[in-house]
Amino acid sequence: MHDTLLLFGATGDLAARQLFPSLLHLLRDRLLPAEFRIIAVARQAFDSEGFRAWLGEHLPADERNEEALPELLQCIDYIPVDLSDPAAIAPALAGIVGRRCVSYLATPPYLFVPIAQGLKRAGLLEEPSRLVLEKPIGSDLESARAINAALKPCLSENRISRIYPSLRKA
Repeated sequence: MHDTLLLFGATGDLAARQLFPSLLHLLRDRLLPAEFRIIAVARQAFDSEGFRAWLGEHLPADERNEEALPELLQCIDYIPVDLSDPAAIAPALAGIVGRRCVSYLATPPYLFVPIAQGLKRAGLLEEPSRLVLEKPIGSDLESARAINAALKPCLSENRISRIYPSLRKA
């Protein structure tokens, strides 16, 4: 089982409104491994304590008072890095090598390739690691094909998951 979630775009709206509340519920229901860690990655200049405080304020109001919230916050470490620079990503994540990681890219599509390249350089896309792409893949068919082609040297297709936004209106 994977024991580490690398969450890229951790300070974005998607992470605060949907991903962290989901992780909170999984933790509350004891569906995550005991040694589970979340490495929150984004460009904002937080340290881990500053990010935890920020996240506590940005979770939806009905999630803030959960009994599991303090436990979730203690599972989180934060790493600030320029997500457009693969050469900066690799050394920033060097301390995580050896963990069984799922890298979740809750970022704009133009960052998918540099993040994947940085993860590859860091050795974080080796078996059994997985990569999850959130949002539309590119802005059109041509850019989607370019992104998918650029990911091929980074890891095998069977370890990439793509989450597409719902087409239903709320």
